[in-house]
Amino acid sequence: MTKEEIIEFCEMKAELESENEDIYEAIIKTLEQEPCEDCISREAVLDLAEKGLLISNGNYESVCKAINDLPSVTPTRKKGKWEFEKTIFDRLGLTVRCPSCRKRWKTYDEIRWKKENRFCPNCGARMAESEE
Repeated sequence: MTKEEIIEFCEMKAELESENEDIYEAIIKTLEQEPCEDCISREAVLDLAEKGLLISNGNYESVCKAINDLPSVTPTRKKGKWEFEKTIFDRLGLTVRCPSCRKRWKTYDEIRWKKENRFCPNCGARMAESEE
């Protein structure tokens, strides 16, 4: 099935299933996104820096060429699973941590937290019930 066929299918389903229209519209919007031509891998830039290729000694053009020669990438959303822990300091409740950005919050209800926080409020990582 091509991307265009999936978009067409989702448009049809959105018309038929009005209660799920928002979901299908989000799928269509995602599929219609073009790859980011201006995004490069942070790892690739750090690799250039490690090799000393970003040291210019006043030669700005060589640094620009090295960066511009890197292939473009399509950004991907971070994913993870909420990490819950009860420490001796948590007399009432739990500490919950995002595995991507490591930020911590306090909660009293693990199930409610998972239901209300499908994405990390700090870094935007998508959270799942189990690792995908």
